[in-house]
Amino acid sequence: MPQVYDALTLLGTRIAARRLGFERPMIWSYSPFVANYLHDLAGEFVIYDCVDRYPQLPFYAARGAQVRQLDAQMTQQADVVLCTSRLLYEEKQAHNPRCYLVGNAADVELFGQARSGTLPVPAELQGIPKPIIGFHGALDNHRIDYDLLRTIARTRPDWSLVLIGPQTPTPDLERLAHEPNVRLIGKKALHELPPYVAQYDVAMLPYRLTDYVRGLSPLKIYEYLRQASPL
Repeated sequence: MPQVYDALTLLGTRIAARRLGFERPMIWSYSPFVANYLHDLAGEFVIYDCVDRYPQLPFYAARGAQVRQLDAQMTQQADVVLCTSRLLYEEKQAHNPRCYLVGNAADVELFGQARSGTLPVPAELQGIPKPIIGFHGALDNHRIDYDLLRTIARTRPDWSLVLIGPQTPTPDLERLAHEPNVRLIGKKALHELPPYVAQYDVAMLPYRLTDYVRGLSPLKIYEYLRQASPL
């Protein structure tokens, strides 16, 4: 199946490039899997924008050796490698001297709204007891420390844990949802977040300390700092 997907992706990319009149394309990719057809794309200039330690992602475990090979190939063949975290930069620089650390950042104007004190309380948060300990981001098992969240919820029943973001259904998430002081809000568009973030008394980043997570530079840290919640 991966070979079929790669072939279809290459075909679709070629068709789109031809329709758009691309003659000397620059390839800018976040994915190491582009290495499979990098030669066929014949890019004039290749940028590998590396935002994750892909070989350490749990859902690539069965293809670990292949992902490591593609990640290394993409790193070595790129004209420029951009990395969002110090750890990624140190790892990639050893294989490509044209490597640069370009950290993540927040939309300071958007999240600055959360400091104004004028935003209305979202309907989902009305009546929720303070303090609110908030998080926004993907709720999945390869990042979120559900044991930590359940411990917080049970040891501090007077705190309200508000979790905003897309949810990957898992037994861990289901157990957490049964805690009476936990609120799962669901996915919100970026521009919808400031009124929710404005209600955080404390912002949290409940990530597991795994080899994958150590390579991250979470956007929400910068968003939290702009909003000025305690972390």
